[in-house]
Amino acid sequence: MFFCVAIGVLISSSLAVTRELSLYEAVSGGQARLPCNVTAPSVDDSVSLVLWYRSDINAPIFSVDCRHGPLENSQHFPSDYLGDRGTFDLSTQPALFIIDPVLPEDEEEYRCRIDYRRARTFNVRMRLQIITPPTRIVITDQNSQRLRNVIGPYNEGSRVVLRCIAEGGKPPPAVTWWRNSMLIDNRYTEIGNNKVENQLFLDISRQDFKMSLMCQASNTNLTSPNNVTVNVDMNLKPLDVHIIHTEQHFSAGQHASVQCRTAGSRPAAHVSWFKDGQLMNGSKDVADLKGLWTISTLEFTPCSSDNGKYLSCHAINPAFPNFTRKDSWNIDVYFKPEAFISLKLSHPSGKLHEGDDVFLECRSHSNPGITEILWYFNRDLLLNRTAAGILIKNQTLEIKNVKRRHSGNYVCSAENVEGRGNSDEFKLKIKYPSTARLSFHPYEKQVDGSHSDEISEFQNRFNTKDLANKSGDCLTTEDNPTFQYPDPYYPRLKTPPAAVRWRVTAVSHPPEQEDIIRTKDLTWEIKDEEFRMNNENTKPFISTSSYPQVCHQDEYKMSTPV
Repeated sequence: MFFCVAIGVLISSSLAVTRELSLYEAVSGGQARLPCNVTAPSVDDSVSLVLWYRSDINAPIFSVDCRHGPLENSQHFPSDYLGDRGTFDLSTQPALFIIDPVLPEDEEEYRCRIDYRRARTFNVRMRLQIITPPTRIVITDQNSQRLRNVIGPYNEGSRVVLRCIAEGGKPPPAVTWWRNSMLIDNRYTEIGNNKVENQLFLDISRQDFKMSLMCQASNTNLTSPNNVTVNVDMNLKPLDVHIIHTEQHFSAGQHASVQCRTAGSRPAAHVSWFKDGQLMNGSKDVADLKGLWTISTLEFTPCSSDNGKYLSCHAINPAFPNFTRKDSWNIDVYFKPEAFISLKLSHPSGKLHEGDDVFLECRSHSNPGITEILWYFNRDLLLNRTAAGILIKNQTLEIKNVKRRHSGNYVCSAENVEGRGNSDEFKLKIKYPSTARLSFHPYEKQVDGSHSDEISEFQNRFNTKDLANKSGDCLTTEDNPTFQYPDPYYPRLKTPPAAVRWRVTAVSHPPEQEDIIRTKDLTWEIKDEEFRMNNENTKPFISTSSYPQVCHQDEYKMSTPV
């Protein structure tokens, strides 16, 4: 291949005709083709001799001798300079002087001399320019680290700086950047040492993932340009995140599973689960081989307190720590009712007395709503009994004109589609006037200081005194408490005991009304006149006319609720 450029110089001679000087290019290592028209100027004329000269060599470098025959049968004589690299092709029009392979030192001015048998000698001058392609092309980053094949990964949205350096080449090559066969940068600079550089600044986006960048260095159209290609790898942000759930609601205490799918991240995104901002554990991730999507499965057991909370799935590419793509879902958790009882009174005093109206309200927390409420009293089902003052309406139990028999444990039971939940027992206490009772338990103290064990057998066999409605709730001598020795003991009673100790116990009735129960021992010396026989049954008894006053409020600190 060759390329001709007319340079507009005309050389004349009185002995020969010379055409204007032309420029021909050849690539080092290829072929140089220099044309020379050997057609005779007239039909009665013919070529006798063709000589090729190089301007810096006096002798011909190639000769075609046709003096003894037609041109087609001529003899060809290359010089030692060319050897077998030089040929003259007469089969083309015009004929071509071929140097193959052409070397850089072949660059020079050449002349083709044509001697005709009758016409004047004809000279054609031309210049051969040898082009040397670049010897190497190197792509580096901005830190001069060489890059090959796949480069990166670079973060989406970042700026990439690439340097393409072409070494060698005559003339200096044009260094250009191409993207997918499209020219994107043709600005290059000679940087010395026979090098040319083109520095590319490229702001890359998601669409540039896997793009092909080619650096091309060319200083001739005679051959294909030298080039180096790299493919850009990138870190990509997650494009979307979507929570996948087949159930519209969960049931508290039952195993639940939910999935989150994220796509578009490279490498595969890390998926985290949060419940109202609190990190959850127990998820498993599966990513595709190319890392463009990830499916995370979360398994957990919801509880009633999770109802209404936000379950969120966060997708993060570690290359973008400050960027998160997320999806949230307001979870609906069904759970059986959690019930409790609250008390309301018909008056603001805060105390519950006989005759008051009582309102017990069954409050509950449930999802979905309550379908039925039942009431229990001391484990027995309560029903509406208007005549007895028991009214059940919605979640409220009303007891009119409450009595002491209404004291006890109440439970409300609430039901929804998830099941039934019972409240804790609510103990209802009704305050009413109580009856206090003093019990006297005697035991004997002998003169010698010893105690008689037998007397304990007669415990609870003596008079007791109800003190209800007594002024001051006191036991006085008017009550004349008397201890009478029973039959089994009477025969053994030889002498009056020196003293009798009375154990006095204050007990309220009924027992659940007790606030304080105390016991106090009282001792009286027994005088002879106080120990006497009962005329009715001739059994001894002790009359305590000197018995001191005993008040259960003062002595025993016992309060009687009203």
